[in-house]
Amino acid sequence: MNFISNILGLKNRDFIFIRIFLYVLFYVSIYSIYKLLLFPFLIIFGITIYAYQREKSKVNNSYDHFEDDNLFFRYGTKISGSIFPLRYSRQLDNEETKNIIFKLQKFLISALESEIDYRIERGEHKTEMITIADRNRTSDQREFLKFSFRGKRGGELTHFLLFEFLGSYTIIHFDSYIKGIPHWYNKADFLLRSPFRIWFWIVPYLRNDYSILAVISKYLDNSFEEYDVNTYYSASKYSILDSIREYLKENDLLTVELDGMINYQLIYNNNISGNQVNMNGSNNVISSIVQKAL
Repeated sequence: MNFISNILGLKNRDFIFIRIFLYVLFYVSIYSIYKLLLFPFLIIFGITIYAYQREKSKVNNSYDHFEDDNLFFRYGTKISGSIFPLRYSRQLDNEETKNIIFKLQKFLISALESEIDYRIERGEHKTEMITIADRNRTSDQREFLKFSFRGKRGGELTHFLLFEFLGSYTIIHFDSYIKGIPHWYNKADFLLRSPFRIWFWIVPYLRNDYSILAVISKYLDNSFEEYDVNTYYSASKYSILDSIREYLKENDLLTVELDGMINYQLIYNNNISGNQVNMNGSNNVISSIVQKAL
């Protein structure tokens, strides 16, 4: 397929257009033979549309759940992950340490509002606290600080920050995910193919292991959208990390080692395209998200 696309100069969407045309031709043929034969397909179309809309509402909710190792599976591909340990005096009790973290979260939200939100020329930005539970143990619920950006064409980048307590430490987990543009033809292709493929994804979907949104938003295949997402990624990551450092410094919690870790993150991994990340033990080139041809 790559060989053919290179020779003919075809892009990913060209093959999708061909597939859509063939499926439409197939359904029109069925309709022309006997209208009632199309009825089962229409039912599956309805189920697929409902599943898609239901998943969209879940992304916009402040509560969600997952199963097994599929945390954030709706948000696309993980492009970076960092862990920062904060150490306190053993004399501080739980309430005092929780109060420090609560103030740090407010500090971060305020920083992005004053440094990012006041001037976003393209796209939209959202900040919120979300709660996510393990479906197999719903009592285990954790709160994440979520910063999300959506470009004018629908590409998305999301930061998640989790603050966990352990002894005299608070560990800050900082993970970033990217999702491509959900083109109309990707949606149409998924819908038209659903009568033949629903049997492969409906069970994982009901089990909360499968994301229709992630499937139809596979590629960030627009140069301007790539610029916009990279712009937000670079600015927001700098704002978050520098604000963490500023807050810790003001509260005498910044160690030389932690300052060095933050400096390293500010210097490196500041561009989405071409970065290599490790996911489930294998290297993935993030530039594949912006690929234009099969």
